[in-house]
Amino acid sequence: MGTIITRTLADRTKRYDVRWRANGKQESKTFTRRKAADNFLTTVVKRVQDGTYQEVTPILVSQLLDRWLEHSLEVRVKQGLLKPSTAKSYRSMVREHLRPAFGEYRSDRLTPAVIGEWVARMADRIAQKCGVVERGVDGDGQDQREKPEKITPKFYNNVLNLLHAILAWARHPAQGYLAHDPLIGQKRLPKSRVEREFLEPGEIGTAFLFDTALRSDFLFWVAIRLAPQTVIRAILATPPAVVESASTEERARVAQMQDHILPVSPRRLGLLNDAAVTSSLPRYELERIAVPTLILSMADDLFGTYDGARYSAEHIPGARFIGYPSGGHLWVGHQKEVMSEIATFLR
Repeated sequence: MGTIITRTLADRTKRYDVRWRANGKQESKTFTRRKAADNFLTTVVKRVQDGTYQEVTPILVSQLLDRWLEHSLEVRVKQGLLKPSTAKSYRSMVREHLRPAFGEYRSDRLTPAVIGEWVARMADRIAQKCGVVERGVDGDGQDQREKPEKITPKFYNNVLNLLHAILAWARHPAQGYLAHDPLIGQKRLPKSRVEREFLEPGEIGTAFLFDTALRSDFLFWVAIRLAPQTVIRAILATPPAVVESASTEERARVAQMQDHILPVSPRRLGLLNDAAVTSSLPRYELERIAVPTLILSMADDLFGTYDGARYSAEHIPGARFIGYPSGGHLWVGHQKEVMSEIATFLR
């Protein structure tokens, strides 16, 4: 299935050529360290045997970004699945942050170490106290050096979520620009919590839902009719703004799901139990799962599934993770894509 050939160069350093067969073709890759070659061969042989092996056609990340913008982002805008203003924001993140950081790398050489260096630079920008200083000459005739603009933790999370989505698209067999996930181990920054004396209006609505409306089918029906945004946020774990900007078809799907929650009173204890259990889950032996696995999540899922989903995919052998920057728990705006991914996975 595979072998490692050791070569000694003129300068007496060694190279380790990993050779294997997949899909009827001879493949090879060279390493400078024997351990790295052994690990790679073990992984690739396992993937060939379990059917998860994927051929990779590496390209420059700058080209990858161009193709994502054209074949994914623009298509979703034309389909009405993404607001033009959101697409504009994504283009800006690609132009100002992702392309300068990764554009010159080849896709198969975009490693966790490269990502780690970028994360460190972004951390410096989050920590700095001053904003951008334009390049020019100060009052003393001295050149001023341009400093990177300060960014917020929330903005960093948005860029990281977008990078996750782009790399998930690039790893799909239809693209095949890379087979690994260079974002393994990278987590979003936690949301800052500010102590408040009073609840916000949205929080009051959520408290009412769980303490009162879930006990009564009639009160829950009233909540759906009079305060649908509160229900969407608290029960469906989806940002109301995402639903408001979605297509008519998607808004109808969300409304139908709200109605299908009724009768809610028999489900109340189950909902509360879910909340209690998921807040303190033990660590399962994910590495022992030996079946094909597909995991999908949205970064703005208000149940907080994103990091756990990605962690699970990183530890389940051969698992594939698909993440989107937005969509909430109901993957609003991604229904057709998600159904297509699931159908492809089940074939």
